[in-house]
Amino acid sequence: MPSRTALGLLALLLLAPACGDEDAEDAASNSTTSNSTAATSDTTQSGCAADDACPEGQICEAQACVEGCREHNDCAGVTICYEGRCVGCRGDEDCSLNTVCEQDACVAGCRGDDGCEPGSICEAELCVAGCRDDGGCQEGQICEGERCEAGCRTDDACGADQICEDQACVTGCRDDDACAPGAICDAQSCVEGCRDDAGCESGRLCLEQRCVLAGVGCRTDDDCNPGDVCDAEAARCEVGDAPCMPDALEGQEPFALTDEEVIGLTSCPMDTDTFTVQLQADDQATVRILTATPGALLVSAEDSDQDPVAQPEMIDQGLRLTWTAAATGEFTVHVRGATEEARATYAISRTITAPQQCVDTTLYPDDDDDGFGIDEGSIEACLMDGEQRAGFAASSGDCGPDDAWRNPDASEICGDNLDDDCVDGDAPCPTSRPGVQVPDWSCEDDSPPSNVYAWARFSNGEGYFQDGGCFVFFEGVPGEFYVKHNMARANTSPDCELRNGCTCPSLNGWPSYDRRMYAFTLQGEVDACEGIRLVDHAGEEQTVSNACRKYLYQMHFYDIPFSYVATGRDVMDRRLELFPTVEVASAEDSPHRNLPFQSLLNTPIVRHEGFQPME
Repeated sequence: MPSRTALGLLALLLLAPACGDEDAEDAASNSTTSNSTAATSDTTQSGCAADDACPEGQICEAQACVEGCREHNDCAGVTICYEGRCVGCRGDEDCSLNTVCEQDACVAGCRGDDGCEPGSICEAELCVAGCRDDGGCQEGQICEGERCEAGCRTDDACGADQICEDQACVTGCRDDDACAPGAICDAQSCVEGCRDDAGCESGRLCLEQRCVLAGVGCRTDDDCNPGDVCDAEAARCEVGDAPCMPDALEGQEPFALTDEEVIGLTSCPMDTDTFTVQLQADDQATVRILTATPGALLVSAEDSDQDPVAQPEMIDQGLRLTWTAAATGEFTVHVRGATEEARATYAISRTITAPQQCVDTTLYPDDDDDGFGIDEGSIEACLMDGEQRAGFAASSGDCGPDDAWRNPDASEICGDNLDDDCVDGDAPCPTSRPGVQVPDWSCEDDSPPSNVYAWARFSNGEGYFQDGGCFVFFEGVPGEFYVKHNMARANTSPDCELRNGCTCPSLNGWPSYDRRMYAFTLQGEVDACEGIRLVDHAGEEQTVSNACRKYLYQMHFYDIPFSYVATGRDVMDRRLELFPTVEVASAEDSPHRNLPFQSLLNTPIVRHEGFQPME
């Protein structure tokens, strides 16, 4: 059975069983059932007075426990009670999605799309991946070509600060309402600016699409501080002829700055305003002084020893001081006129950014540098945000410490005898499903259909097969890759249906059976020979050759036209990287399992440069 193949993908069955061994195999198979006996036991238990005295699944009738039920709670698991019997279901409504009720049991199937999970539709009474419209897909997906894929139709389907463009959610805006205060929507992006005063924070005016502090910018004298006048043409406040008036903080100095901006301040001639900033060691402080006349002010910052800690720099609408505290303490900021006669109005604010703290982190040895390590040899370290330690990873669980393709973030390659994603071992390959687009091409020319991904052509069948046989790898549905074969025996005698040795020669004097022909690939880069067990479609263990060969899939000769190979193009690329050739070989039959495979044909896999992914 396909599920019994340890390293193969989907086993393709042979035309006929081995001649000569057929009777023996049938006898062996029949002996399994003929030697078995059905165990029976008494299903009743006497001496009960109530149902709770009986085992699960039984009720008390005439003082005897008998199989049956009175209500659903009497039944174990997911069964229900119907007419005194525990059954799996009485109707489809008793079954979960992707299943229907048949003969009192929930079985895989569907009657319509509503019986399938989101992202699936009902085809030929089975739920398969697909959709009819967007409503059949999960949130954040749309239906394209009967497949659910990430996308959108309208802005409403996207998150905050996003719009729907070309069926994808991207960062952007349609109008100013989508932007934060102090920003407008320009060319579908939120940029700093304004349309009117309502688009600015309180205490600011919208001047030439910029938010400007009132008292720095203006339209009329009323927008300026007392004693200042508005230069309407420049939209900027200037010092007036009136005497310099003390501001609201006069007499409260030094004034401790907080997170709130202090506005309406005045620097009068021969006066110095003093502010304090309390910092912890390594804090970064930024003090902004917004003014219409930055050249009229001198600003400075010093520590508790009166040593300067920052030099002012010009910014839009004023000046800025920035420094990092060498030690915990109080720092002082001075604002005064640049000359004895200078006067200016201003606003002042400060922000404090605490230093980034390292975080205690367990690091795991990561020899293959795939971002995952192993528990043995782990260490403790304190790391800053984004900091990494060479040779270590912050995540564990690597099931392939020497293989960067195997880790919890990797894609699982089914049937390769490797646990690629570190979850529950190697995954069995799924069976093919309806709707696979099998290309009508078998290497007869060099112009394959666009969904052909690669091929392996045997120009010379070496007397075993007819010349020109090949294997074709193709994308059957979006994101799923398959392979089909076109290999015909060179010996076309009808006797080949009835006896062995028509294609495979004898191996060391033992008969080699056509039903033991396989297509597989040379291992190449990865040395995974040790411990590999090859189990064929009949459940029999086969040997591994001394060249350490490994299945790509089993090749047999009849009704199933194609085999499942890989989910996703990245997995398909990984397969071809590991297994660059296709080899057809024979193997001896049981019980002679210690003989090697016998290679018949071997040819490289050729990639199709004109491959076009399906949509």
